[in-house]
Order: sequence, then structure tokens, then C-alpha cells
Amino acid sequence: MRETRRLTCREHGQEHEVFFDAQTQRVVKLTKPGLYGARGSLQEYLRQADYANRKFHDDLMIEGWGWMPGEEAARLVVSQTWYAGRLSTEQEITAYMEMLGFAAIF
Repeated sequence: MRETRRLTCREHGQEHEVFFDAQTQRVVKLTKPGLYGARGSLQEYLRQADYANRKFHDDLMIEGWGWMPGEEAARLVVSQTWYAGRLSTEQEITAYMEMLGFAAIF
């Protein structure tokens, strides 16, 4: 694992580079340089984050912007509370989503 000050790199996903801040017990996520998630625009990224905060009682916080050495574009920096746990089963995910009022379409 690579450390950046007090942050430890945990994962490189499709949308973010993810770090863990042990001091605050938060996950710090940096978008890919110049990109903002699966939908691509900053406006849609923020809209999706707001929706997740309201619908799923998440606590995603916009922390600011980061510019890494050698990169040609800035990254959006966000954080969320860290929850230790395990991967959910498909049945657990389906039950949870149905409890929130969603319906499967496939």
C-alpha cells in the first residue's frame, strides 16, 4: 500500500482512487484526473452524491480539489464514513433496495 501523508491507498476503482484516513475514520476518494464518475460531468456527479446522501442516508462530503504532480487535470476530493464489514449477497441487496421502494427491472 502507498501512503500519502496520513492516508493509505486502499483501492483503484473505475471512478476513484480510494484512501483510508485512520485519524478521522473516513474514506477519502479522488476522482480520476478531469473526470467525475460514471456519468462524466461534475454536475451529474454532485447530483448523484446528493441523491445518495438523501436516499441512503450517506454522508458524502465534498472536501475540495486536488492536483497531483504530473497530471494535467484536477481531481475532485470527497470523503465518506468508513464502515468495516463484508460484501453483501445479491439477496441482501435486493431486500434492502425493495425496502427503500425500488423495484428490480431485470
